[in-house]
Amino acid sequence: MVMTMPMETDARVADHATVMPHVGLGTVRVEVDSQNCIGCGSCTAFALQTFIINGDLIAELTGELDDVDSLLSAADACPVYAITVINADGSRLYPKD
Repeated sequence: MVMTMPMETDARVADHATVMPHVGLGTVRVEVDSQNCIGCGSCTAFALQTFIINGDLIAELTGELDDVDSLLSAADACPVYAITVINADGSRLYPKD
């Protein structure tokens, strides 16, 4: 199950989604699919401020935000595609449709 929240203009965190404003991209939403996450930690290597591995060995959003390039690298490093980055217009930045 993917947990998310509505897009807003301020950086905020919900259970498994963070929304962040970004110059040039508008608002970006990050989602972690906790059902698919295998807890390998590759996301933390690229976006340490944004992701942690919790006690259940699942990636979780911290509420702190890395830059969008780091978020895209973290999503790309996930071997099971459990991280989604969505632009304000609803288009996926990663993974691409």
